[in-house]
Amino acid sequence: MSKAAGTALVTGGGKRIGKAIVEDLAANGFAVAIHCNRSRAEAEALAARINGGHFGQDGHAAVVAADLTDMAAVGDLVDRAAAALGPVTLLVNNASLFVDDTVQDVDWLAWDRHFAIHV
Repeated sequence: MSKAAGTALVTGGGKRIGKAIVEDLAANGFAVAIHCNRSRAEAEALAARINGGHFGQDGHAAVVAADLTDMAAVGDLVDRAAAALGPVTLLVNNASLFVDDTVQDVDWLAWDRHFAIHV
């Protein structure tokens, strides 16, 4: 069910900046689809807070997990968010990859993964 403000999909929404974005959107009347890949526990906890009324009585949130380097999963992401909360009216591309590598040390496989997630 979508709230009056619409439905937002926030990639990388389970923690750090993404979490803050999700919290702000929920507080401002959006139903929020919280995308995660490796941060499922954090995303589930955030969705529970939103659905429990922490940001208002009508909070609506759902977790949609996907590996953003998998094109089939990316294609399915918006559909799953819409099925859970209503048509997606706002997309926030926030997902990031935090790896302790340097430009000198990165290999092509790592480069491709960074590119797929960040661009």
